[in-house]
Amino acid sequence: PTPPPHPPNTPTPPHCHTHHAHTLRELTAPDLTQQPFGITYDAPDNGDVSLKSDFIHHFPHFEGTSGENSNQFLTEFHIVCSTMKQGNATLEQLLLRAFPFVLKGMAKDWLHYLPAGTINSRNTMKKVFLEKFFSADRANHLKKQISNITQDDGESLYEFWERFKRTCAMCPYHGFQEHDLILFFVGGLGKEDSMMLTSACGGNIQNKTIADSHAIIEDLS
Repeated sequence: PTPPPHPPNTPTPPHCHTHHAHTLRELTAPDLTQQPFGITYDAPDNGDVSLKSDFIHHFPHFEGTSGENSNQFLTEFHIVCSTMKQGNATLEQLLLRAFPFVLKGMAKDWLHYLPAGTINSRNTMKKVFLEKFFSADRANHLKKQISNITQDDGESLYEFWERFKRTCAMCPYHGFQEHDLILFFVGGLGKEDSMMLTSACGGNIQNKTIADSHAIIEDLS
């Protein structure tokens, strides 16, 4: 017998839909929609920031290896960007736009894996970058190097002083006061240079001001 007709308000069965059904090939094809990027920034008033190739050529690069100085890299990157003039773009807009161009290797991969909108200012850029490439363990290791530094055998006063300053520069957030740094350095001197410094101070260096102590060490080195 002929089946009864559908009532007027009865939905059409699923197998009767007339829309286009995707093939398995279409359903498994790569999604070419661009994924949201980890950096967001506002365009300048007169449009977007266009980076010239000769500017990009002057950028420092960072790959994320253990021997790289992440703090020094950020300083150099800031200096290069601050010398550029890109229309009405602010320094912050330029820093955020240029940041992907200065990262290579593991550091570039890290940037692409960041959730969308993680970086939206130069402060957040600096924060997440240092959290990744300047860990608390590394900072603590450098702090110990600063506070326990000693002059090596055969190392001149000049070489020791330069090494001490480089170590301090590698950890700019060490938290030590200036007078502490001087005492760390003086306490690490070998016997001969320690006697020479004492003589140059006319006695104990602790009787000198911070400025005078620096000047005497610089003169001797």
